Parts: sequence; C-alpha cells; structure tokens
Amino acid sequence: MANGYFSSSKHAYETLLKKGRKAFINREGLSAEEAIELIHECGGKSFLAHPGIYDWEFSLSDLLEAGLNGIEVYYSQHNDHDTNKWLELAKRNQLLVSVGSDFHGYQSRSPYPIGSVDYNEKQLEWVFAQLEEEVRK
Repeated sequence: MANGYFSSSKHAYETLLKKGRKAFINREGLSAEEAIELIHECGGKSFLAHPGIYDWEFSLSDLLEAGLNGIEVYYSQHNDHDTNKWLELAKRNQLLVSVGSDFHGYQSRSPYPIGSVDYNEKQLEWVFAQLEEEVRK
C-alpha cells in the first residue's frame, strides 16, 4: 500500500492472499491439544480465544483436559450474554480470564482498536501479577 501497489489492505488480500490466489499457501495447523502443549513447552499460558463467535462445535472438557489455562471472556464481538456465559465457565473451571479486541485495522472484520473493550479490572489482576513477576526477574 505504501508503494502504491494496492489501494487497501483488503485489495492486497483479495489479490494475493485469498485461497486460490498467487501468494496463498495452504497450511495445516496444529490441533488444539497440540497448540496447548506447544504453548506450555514455550512457557506460555493457553487461552481459548473469543469463543462466543465460533460457528463450529468444540469440546471445552477436551481443552481443559489438555491443560487450557484461560478464556478470552471480554472480546469486542461478545455480547453481554456471551461475556457472562464464558465468565461463569472460567470461574467454574478455575481458568484465567483475558480481554482482547482482535484489532486487524479499521477496514477489517474486527475494527475495534486495542483498549476499546470494556472489562472487569478485578478479574484481570493475574495479568498485573505476571508483569510484576517478570519485571523482578
């Protein structure tokens, strides 16, 4: 875009990256269980991202068994019902809670900038504790 080859990121995506286009690369991803294992091997915490927008079925119990650490409860496209549902499931299963906007640009399907999602600060105290621990290292 900066060099004038495309009028927008959407135009670049449609021209190059969409399935069947010149720069599209078919890739196989990891299973959820494999992803959780890899995240843990790298020292990270695994989260179920924006579960309120999935249009497919998944087994939360399988993810819990695999070691899921948390759920992205607060999300730009979750309505109040979704937020409350996932918050209750996180509490019931002693999972961490996260917040995210999934910002990919103002012209994207998720034009909600970082910091635009309302959340309960008390439920994210674990984030600040993690940051303080990292600073002390």
